[in-house]
Order: sequence, then C-alpha cells, then structure tokens
Amino acid sequence: MAKNSQQECFIIMPISDPKDYDKGHFKRVYEDIITPACDKADYKAVRADEVEETDIIHLSILKKLIEAPMAICDLSTRNPNVLFELGLRQAFDKPVVLIQEKGTERIFDVSILRAYDYCKELRYNDVLNDQEAISKMLKGTEKAFVTGEGFNSVIKLLSLSQSAQIKTIDDPNEQFKMQLFQMSSQMDDISSELRSFRNKEKSYSSRYRSDKMILERKPNIEMFFDQFMKSYKMKDFEEMLKYYEIARMECSVGSDLEHKMISEMQHILENIKMNKMKI
Repeated sequence: MAKNSQQECFIIMPISDPKDYDKGHFKRVYEDIITPACDKADYKAVRADEVEETDIIHLSILKKLIEAPMAICDLSTRNPNVLFELGLRQAFDKPVVLIQEKGTERIFDVSILRAYDYCKELRYNDVLNDQEAISKMLKGTEKAFVTGEGFNSVIKLLSLSQSAQIKTIDDPNEQFKMQLFQMSSQMDDISSELRSFRNKEKSYSSRYRSDKMILERKPNIEMFFDQFMKSYKMKDFEEMLKYYEIARMECSVGSDLEHKMISEMQHILENIKMNKMKI
C-alpha cells in the first residue's frame, strides 16, 4: 500500500537510552524492527519525537496517543512514561500491540495481556523474524478490534461497561483556558529541566568553560521566558512578541535547552495566529 494512504500507528517506547544500553539502541529497535513491521501491516509508524505540529507539544502527542488507529507499546526497561501512556491508551479502549525485549521482567498489572518478546541483540535473522511476528500481531489486533473481540483490551477483559471519552470543547474561551493550562504545565517542565541542567553544569564547570559561559546567560533567557508567559496570561500580544524577539537574539548561540524555550514561544505565537485568538 502507498505510504500516503497508510494509517498511523503510534509508537509508545523509550526515546532516550537508559543506563547500560548502547547509544542509539532504541532508535535501532524503532528503525530496524518496529517501522518495517508497521509497513508490512500497512501502517505508518509515528513516535512522539516525530510529532511536528504548530500546537501545544504535549497536547499534540496526547491526541496522537489517543486517536491513532493503532499503537505499539515497548515495555522494555519498564519506563514510567511508557506505562503512563499505555494506561491512557487502555482507558480509551484503543487497540495496542505489546512488545518487549527478551528477558524483560513481566509487569504484574499488565501480565494478563499478551506481549511479544523480540531479540535485544538485533541480529539480522532475528530482526526479520521479529518484523514478521509483530506485523502479524498488528493485523490480528486490527481484526479483533473491528469485530469487537477486544484483543489486549483491559476494558473487554474486565467486562467494563464503557471506556473513557474525550469531551468536545466548542467554546473558544474554554479552548483558550485549556491551552493556557497546557502551556503553564509546559513552562513548569522547562523550568524544572533548566534547573537540573544548571546543577549539572555547575558540577562540571571547571572542565567545560564554554558551557559555563552559556550557563551564566541562562537566568536572562529564563527571565524572558517567564515574562513572555506572564504576557500570555495577560493576553498582551505585543509584549509577547517583544520578549520573544529579545530572547531569540540572546539565544543565537545558546544551548539545546535555550533553543527549546525559544521554540516553545514560537509555537505559542503560531498557535495564536492560526486560531485567530483575541489577545
């Protein structure tokens, strides 16, 4: 089937490499096993870090997680974020295929669900076998979902009367409040990440002088970001633009985290423009 006609399969899996794993391990699992398996079953694999929409980042990912016709969840490493996303998917009774690398200890709360064990070593023949097996599971899960059998469905296994539902919000003011709440949460995440990054940089400042120079500018970038968000809450669009431009100039040679903050400001401005909000 042509790629542009494929339905999306949202991939729930570790993004970064945990301790004791080779660099890029889960990237190879995604590219060598999961993506080809999806192709064989006429699905397009989509991972959280590939979601690129001019919207609130967390909200876009959650929408993909809940609304995607199919999902694959990799339980390897027992990652808390992975388990949280799996819980959301199950709450809405959406089809999901569970996989994990061989040797992964079974998680009690999901042990009633079937999971496929793939080979961690990623040997050529094993990769081909894993692709085929996961592809068949995708097709089987799709068929069971369409017929109402509820393959790997906690809702069906527990005979619950109904799954969770997304409330439709038509009121523009309520939509704006929801977006503001999401952005406040995003700001808290970035601020927390910034504090963690700053503490790490302090411990290595004697070894990395260039990073220390960037670190010394971070309070300014954070200040501009805070002022930008305050202006957002006050619906002062001109002030938002002002702090965005100042921060962008200050961050021209900044760290990845600083660029992430600038990108978040840009997302907000584009979202306001796209939805023609009254600021």
